[in-house]
Amino acid sequence: MITIRWKILTPSDGTSLCVTCTWGMVRKGFRAGEEETFCRMVAPNGVVPFPVSDCTGYVDRRVPDPTSGRRIGFAPVEPSRESEEVEIVPASSLSIRAEE
Repeated sequence: MITIRWKILTPSDGTSLCVTCTWGMVRKGFRAGEEETFCRMVAPNGVVPFPVSDCTGYVDRRVPDPTSGRRIGFAPVEPSRESEEVEIVPASSLSIRAEE
């Protein structure tokens, strides 16, 4: 007789998706077993009694929302003023003027 053993490939640390979800609220106590997880998408106080590994309503709170209007990154470059005249002086002529 052949015995087949299946291994369940799940994260061993048991961290829930609710920790990084916009809809999740996780309260932790001082001890390891003191943790309450709530899902605000299900209900205002929808208790989640287990660590969640996959959720259809998951929205990562660490990713910026493109509809919020906030832009993240470099500041826009102001257009250059065409009326200003800039004189370009070669570096070799600067050293001669400094010696005089």
